[in-house]
Amino acid sequence: MVKKNHVLDRNLGEFFKYDGEWVTVSGQVDFDSLEQIVIAEPTLLDIDFEGIKRAPESILAETASKMGLWKLVQILDHPTESSHETDYKLLVDYLNKELPDGAFQDRDRTRWHKQIRTLLNADLSLLDKRDIVEEIERISLREKMYILEALDASYKFYTNKLTRRYFDLLGGSNTEFENVLLAAGEGSKTYGLMEEFEKKENGKLNKRQPKGIALFTYQYSIKKSKNGMRDIYPKTDPVIAYSGFNDPKNTNIHLSLWGFDAFFQTTVVLKTGGRSYILYANRDSKELSADSAYAYGKTYQYHINTLEKKIIPEIEEDLHGKSGLWVQHARWEERRVKYYDEIRKSEVAMRTYELEKNKKKLKKAQDRYLNYNTAYANARASKRKVFYRIFAKEQELEYYQDQLYYMKSNLGSSPVDYVYEDSLYKFEDGSYFDPFTQDFHFSSIDNGEFNVRLISIGSKPLANLVDEVQLMVNAMHKSVPNQIQFDFTLEDSFDPNSYQLKELPEKFTQSGKLDSILNYLVHHTKEGRAYLFGGGVGAFGVDGAIVSDTAQSELDKYPGLTQKDKAKNREKREFKYLRATKVSIYIDGSAVFKISSYTDPVISTLSEKDSSFKVLKDSLEFETDNELLSCLRSMNTFDLIITNLQKRLSARTDLDMKTIAQVSEALTRTREKAVVKYANGPQIVRFRDYQKLQSSKSD
Repeated sequence: MVKKNHVLDRNLGEFFKYDGEWVTVSGQVDFDSLEQIVIAEPTLLDIDFEGIKRAPESILAETASKMGLWKLVQILDHPTESSHETDYKLLVDYLNKELPDGAFQDRDRTRWHKQIRTLLNADLSLLDKRDIVEEIERISLREKMYILEALDASYKFYTNKLTRRYFDLLGGSNTEFENVLLAAGEGSKTYGLMEEFEKKENGKLNKRQPKGIALFTYQYSIKKSKNGMRDIYPKTDPVIAYSGFNDPKNTNIHLSLWGFDAFFQTTVVLKTGGRSYILYANRDSKELSADSAYAYGKTYQYHINTLEKKIIPEIEEDLHGKSGLWVQHARWEERRVKYYDEIRKSEVAMRTYELEKNKKKLKKAQDRYLNYNTAYANARASKRKVFYRIFAKEQELEYYQDQLYYMKSNLGSSPVDYVYEDSLYKFEDGSYFDPFTQDFHFSSIDNGEFNVRLISIGSKPLANLVDEVQLMVNAMHKSVPNQIQFDFTLEDSFDPNSYQLKELPEKFTQSGKLDSILNYLVHHTKEGRAYLFGGGVGAFGVDGAIVSDTAQSELDKYPGLTQKDKAKNREKREFKYLRATKVSIYIDGSAVFKISSYTDPVISTLSEKDSSFKVLKDSLEFETDNELLSCLRSMNTFDLIITNLQKRLSARTDLDMKTIAQVSEALTRTREKAVVKYANGPQIVRFRDYQKLQSSKSD
């Protein structure tokens, strides 16, 4: 389960060691088969439970949620097993309370219609369930919808119960969170609840068997289909409202998107007050991001633009253009008036010629009268037809304008801008989204209320067939006793072709915030968490923030004809500021260290000068020296920070030796378990790799 999910694997993967045979299908590890192997022989899997306990509580909550879903699937598949009987009875008892009277065959609510039992199948899609409730006779469509809502409510109730149970077992200490599993789409089957990115991979459908697709909760409405029949439909943009979250600093919203499809970009919108924060499914990471650029196909904004700039203008042109319907209507009205005048004139002429007994002219006047009557009737009928077309077009225009307004309101009238900095998406009001953990933090929450909306789309605006996606939202009241954060940037601090920093800057070594961090660790002795990144070649992103260059474009040398020119250009902004290492240290239940390092685009040749560096580079399959160099600089900076903290600790005269030893050992374990992840690939540099490289230097 952890290995199938990028976020869980990134945060928890190191705590699982599998010693059995690896089963592959089409070159990919078949984790479903490994699951069965481990069930048969549990000793093949070694789990570091103490390590898992140190993970962010939002990650533990997602893991617990998926464990709860897995368990609920087993309960529904095998309700009569002795180990499941109690759980199944509790689920059924709750469902009984939620079901409408129409679900029962008797007034005493003791006997279900036979279809209700059939619904308790974890692998039924919504369309399957809708077909089943349709078979129940003599109850209204609304009661059938209430049955589906009751079923969803019971699944939500028991999934939360199981999630809480597993969260406590995993070591979670938070006592208050709300966990919601929300589905959006048209209700068809999606393949694999535990398979994270099942819909389309490399253009092909993943053919795994579905697991628990019925356990996600939809929001419903009753509306007419194209044939005019009313039916139950799932909402494609459901929203969850939260209240009572009055402390934004201690509120964490964790998001997990399942059922990813790169061709129809899913959108998630968080709102509080008048502010909205928009996150998008990222085609590369298969996760959520504040950057909307990562999509192969259609996006929600694309559909908004299609409505606003194409469909609505075309209808307005049909109505008001040079040859539009209103112009046609006016022309037919002119003709009708003209023909009416000619009819009146013909009537006068006929009376005159009749008095004059001029039969010849009377005959002509009568013919004119009949012709104009026919023309008048045609003009009036044509005008009426055009008017009906205008009425239909204006209704269509009003519908599309209403839908455009609704779609825009889903995104919010005041989306907050962001910059990407220090591996976070930082919104200009102080809110931020952490793509590493998929956690969102509000800077403030108006009246303690916020909502989360999941938006799924199809191939065109307002399509009936839309992508099937699911979102887990975990809103957690965090209990953080100390809000300490220390950020700084090392600018061009490393020598060329070197990953060893001479010393930490004074703004670090003389900062009083480090003493606050140590004070916290003294009273809460536990291992910290390290999120270390190597960005390789850097680039200037939004608002000048340094990000990893996805193309990793390199230059052979600094520009300039002479060495003096090259040295001068090396110090220019476009090179110097890219040679940066960003550090953030804060308290979040334990000490958290976030470090990202980048190089400038000039090729590093360290592997040509250092054979041990080349051996490590080749063994970890880095393509360029700059990629590995940035990773080692992050690890070296982290190593120096831990060493500095331990020196500070040893110098404390107010602490006994036992406390100093315990905190120092916790810091050592934090360092030894640290890994650096390369931002543009799967490569990971472990502390032991760095240590081995260091020891080769001393030898």
